[in-house]
Amino acid sequence: MELLSHFHPPQTYLVPRVGHVMKKHSSIIGLQKKDLFRPLDQNDYANCGYDKVLVDAECTHDGSIKHIQKFEQWGWTTLERRVLDAERTDTNLTALQLNLLRNGFRLLKQGGILVYSTCSLTHAQNEDVVDEFLAESFSAELQEIEMAKDWPCRSGRTPKTVRFDPSTSATSGLFVARIKKMAPEKNVL
Repeated sequence: MELLSHFHPPQTYLVPRVGHVMKKHSSIIGLQKKDLFRPLDQNDYANCGYDKVLVDAECTHDGSIKHIQKFEQWGWTTLERRVLDAERTDTNLTALQLNLLRNGFRLLKQGGILVYSTCSLTHAQNEDVVDEFLAESFSAELQEIEMAKDWPCRSGRTPKTVRFDPSTSATSGLFVARIKKMAPEKNVL
């Protein structure tokens, strides 16, 4: 079985792999939707979904190498003032990021892991988005990224998140958070 999700309007169906169920794909002609798809109820939804979801969210790319080269001129000591705490992030962008995170989490099965990442250095697009999501999602648990102990990175402002930046890891800017779905969300269907 495969999980099929339609986003407008949100509907989720359990779909049999037609090629494995029927000998020829052409034999599905003439079947009705109800014969191929069955709507999921709340119990089905808890057991379906993806094991892992990556939300590599749209961002301002201020952590990209192109933007980072500016700090060679400005000086690395200005990084925090100019980028990390900058109030210049578009609220439409952070709303989009939060919605991408919500939707990715909705598609996880119970026990599944979501990784949220951006190539931004701003707190608004990283920790603030994750913090807002965690405050509204009681079944979400931020988890330690164990492998990060061996990586050239530092902790984000929110504990258990990870940041890469030119001064710490000699890379472009990256932010990573690992979130586990502890229980199914209520009223998702």
